[in-house]
Amino acid sequence: MDSRLCAALELARKAYGALEPAEPPGRWTTLACVVLGQIDATAQTSRRRQWFTGSILASPSDVAEGKDELIAVSLTRGRRSPRKAGVLRQLAQWWLTQFGDESEVGPWKGPTEQFREELVRLPGVSLELANRLLLFVGDHAVYPIDRPTVRLCCRHGWMAVEDEYEVWQSFLVGGFEGETRWLRQFCLLAARIGRAHCGRVASCDGCPLQSLLPLTGPCEPETA
Repeated sequence: MDSRLCAALELARKAYGALEPAEPPGRWTTLACVVLGQIDATAQTSRRRQWFTGSILASPSDVAEGKDELIAVSLTRGRRSPRKAGVLRQLAQWWLTQFGDESEVGPWKGPTEQFREELVRLPGVSLELANRLLLFVGDHAVYPIDRPTVRLCCRHGWMAVEDEYEVWQSFLVGGFEGETRWLRQFCLLAARIGRAHCGRVASCDGCPLQSLLPLTGPCEPETA
């Protein structure tokens, strides 16, 4: 495992605890949480689960057969963005094609690249979202390369913005030896650090990873 990533994960866990996803891989509800940006476990997790259970979102078949307007109403009632209705319906239809009307299917069995290609063909599914679904729902060893992770890795001098996509995947996935649990934790912790310290402007004082910065301070690529 990459010593820099391991040190970062350990320091972040000491500061924030071992963040875990709100739902385990293999569940339709996990997919919905990922799409809605509610994947990390919080004090609202139980309340969110109750809302899911009592809404149209609890069943992939109900979402697949529902109209965007109806899904949007349910999202609004749950204080979620109604703009996600369309992509949720597209993913529900894909889910039914792949797994049938099962809400819990376990890790996705099949080639990662095939799943990724199918997902990015769906309207509203970016490469980042596809990889996030593969990691958090499918339990595949990929990494959703997002802005917090790019800023964190570039400012510490581990990677460069211009590095190719495959190089980023190799660094992150290889750095954790393909262990999906550590990849999920690092992704959640990077997001937490991004919100608190590593936004558009670096705020390194008090950051749990400050000790890992270069001696000259954070690298500041213009496009990070």
